Amino acid sequence: PRPFVVLGESPLVPINVMDSSFPSGHMSFLFAVAFFVFWYYRRLGWVLIVLSTLVGLARIYAGVHWPLDIIAGVCVGILAAAMVRSLASKQ
Repeated sequence: PRPFVVLGESPLVPINVMDSSFPSGHMSFLFAVAFFVFWYYRRLGWVLIVLSTLVGLARIYAGVHWPLDIIAGVCVGILAAAMVRSLASKQ
């Protein structure tokens, strides 16, 4: 369950209560993009990593994700970016 459900609070953003919070789909997507860009354009990649991290922190603050949800989403995103990079380099 999402944090706001467990804690009995209302979320700060509209969210479907029935959706699972683990892992964070937002973090998976944002970090996949950020790391893929980072491997080719370092400066822009750093900017995207910082912005993605801020989104993750905001989602924890809003009560829609636990910190572990964010960390797992980051890991999934990095792995996805690495797989795409690996596949792209083989062609």
